[in-house]
Amino acid sequence: MGAVLFQEHGVIGYYSKKINSTKRNYNIVEKEMFAIVKSLEFYRTLIQGFAIQIETDSRNCVFENKNVSKRTERWKLILNEFDLTIKNIGGEHNNVADKLSRCFYIKEEREK
Repeated sequence: MGAVLFQEHGVIGYYSKKINSTKRNYNIVEKEMFAIVKSLEFYRTLIQGFAIQIETDSRNCVFENKNVSKRTERWKLILNEFDLTIKNIGGEHNNVADKLSRCFYIKEEREK
């Protein structure tokens, strides 16, 4: 998962975390909510008390979903601690966060 914290004038920080196999089995709403909650917790000291806009390419996080898990309900309580709005943006506008959430491996050539 990946997130970017930025203000009007540029990037403040990047956040990326590998999720374990249990979390990889979450449904898409749970994965997106987990990423949002972990990102907010990571940046809490910088953003607490400020109006925050979360931009996601997942429509499921923008619209109210009545059939949510208990886990998602707990995460909603954490989201309520922040002054935030969640805005849907197209995937083509979410490049940096998407790239941070991908796993890339760098192969090193061994000398013979």
